Amino acid sequence: MSRIPVLDLAIQWLHAKLPALHARPPQVNFQNLIDALPDPVLVIGQDYKIRSANTEYARLVGRAMADVVGHTCYAVGCGRDQPCTSTLTTCPVVEIQVNARSLRTVMTLRHSQGMELPVQIEAAPLMVDGELQVVEVLIPLERSIRFSQEQRLSTIGLLANGIAHEVHNPLASIRLALQASLRGLKEQNMGREELMEYLELVDHEIDRCVLITHRLLQMSAPPQETLQPVCFALALDDVLSLLRHECETRQVLIVKGLLQPELSVLADEAELRQVFINVLHNALHSMAGGGQVTVTGKLTADGRHYQMDFADTGGGIALEDKARIFLPFFSRRADGVRGTGLGLAICKGVMERFGGKITVDSELHRGSVFHLLLCLAPMDLATE
Repeated sequence: MSRIPVLDLAIQWLHAKLPALHARPPQVNFQNLIDALPDPVLVIGQDYKIRSANTEYARLVGRAMADVVGHTCYAVGCGRDQPCTSTLTTCPVVEIQVNARSLRTVMTLRHSQGMELPVQIEAAPLMVDGELQVVEVLIPLERSIRFSQEQRLSTIGLLANGIAHEVHNPLASIRLALQASLRGLKEQNMGREELMEYLELVDHEIDRCVLITHRLLQMSAPPQETLQPVCFALALDDVLSLLRHECETRQVLIVKGLLQPELSVLADEAELRQVFINVLHNALHSMAGGGQVTVTGKLTADGRHYQMDFADTGGGIALEDKARIFLPFFSRRADGVRGTGLGLAICKGVMERFGGKITVDSELHRGSVFHLLLCLAPMDLATE
């Protein structure tokens, strides 16, 4: 796994200065370097004590620099009196001592005032005077999750091939109809009824193009401050239309059960469409050789929620991976394509914002079922 460039730069610079450690210690210049970085950085020894840290790290954990350098990483970053349990957490200090290579992981730190701080950590080994130390660059995950709008726009880019196909067909029909109409008018051998048929065809195909652009605009709209009633069945139909060409290319059949289109859920329409696309993309990537996705829905027993189930015939999820699939940056696709690892994490965040949740039932080699629990809009709440 490659490191981020600025981490390489810092390590290369420090390695170049190592022969001069005794003549002129480079700590001051190195401190200036890491203090200039926008992300929190720290250097940890094998004894878990922090050798160096920048001001962004001290700010992240809410501590003075004097309470950071020289203290253990687990005390400063996690408020613990002993190292984190390596069987529950991927500790960069432990992992690098074993494998001596760069790694990426996700951890939850704790602010000095008690707030939890989920972070992604890029860690790399660094030899200093014969001691293997660890350089860590931390990226707060709330910053990454804020990129959901950018990720939505990126998804639209991934749909470009299918969208171009969807637009091309009606445009080709329009061109043929207009050419036939022009030829008939020029040769004066086309009757009024035939011309009307061609013009009606053109009008219908233009409507198709307008509908496609409307779906794209709804996908790209930024999130709204307040949730609104959304017809989930219509939103799903639009998403399936955008994915039609990709499904055909991947030989995946989408089977849709009764989804009670008269009901609405409390959501943000653009974000709900994004959740549908992410869940469906996840299913498509799990079926490298083709397969089937079945989408069904039902009212919950309390009459206040609606549950949508997306069942695929893919490779399923290994037991050890099930607890991690909703973590940011975790990606393990059956088709071998390396994803961003943000799709399901964003789904989880969006569903929680809606007051609902996303869960999964899966067994390796037996497919997966993703469950979306959505709150019904007040007007559609079942009477008690």
